[in-house]
Amino acid sequence: MDPEIRKFVIHDLAAATFVPYNEDGSVNYAGVDAHCKDLAVHGVPFAFVNGTTGDSMILREEERKLLAEAWVSAGKKYSVKIVNHVGAQGLQETCELARHAQACGCDAISVMPPQFFKTNGPKGLALWLKAVGESAPKMPIY
Repeated sequence: MDPEIRKFVIHDLAAATFVPYNEDGSVNYAGVDAHCKDLAVHGVPFAFVNGTTGDSMILREEERKLLAEAWVSAGKKYSVKIVNHVGAQGLQETCELARHAQACGCDAISVMPPQFFKTNGPKGLALWLKAVGESAPKMPIY
């Protein structure tokens, strides 16, 4: 493993963020900046995005990519590290989101395995995680 990857350690507060929505239910990408600024002002240096607040289950792949990009931009502006959740129900989509996270400059990725279509035991989970990691080989993965 690249020694630079090992240097990424979450050592402080981390917020699992919510997605800002417009009144019509569409994603309010511009709202990410204010959310990120608020985290920074309150001393939260890490943001977990696209993840376990449930948004990963309802957003389309393209929406998740655009959100990751918005968070990376705001994170750079306010010195907040971005951990982007890339887990999806399908391995192909998960790997594509991992590749995108690396390409757009996220600081790390996190991933939950599929909730509905389980991997085939511990070995299946290990192979699934290996495939995700190989899709973004320069990224720390949680």
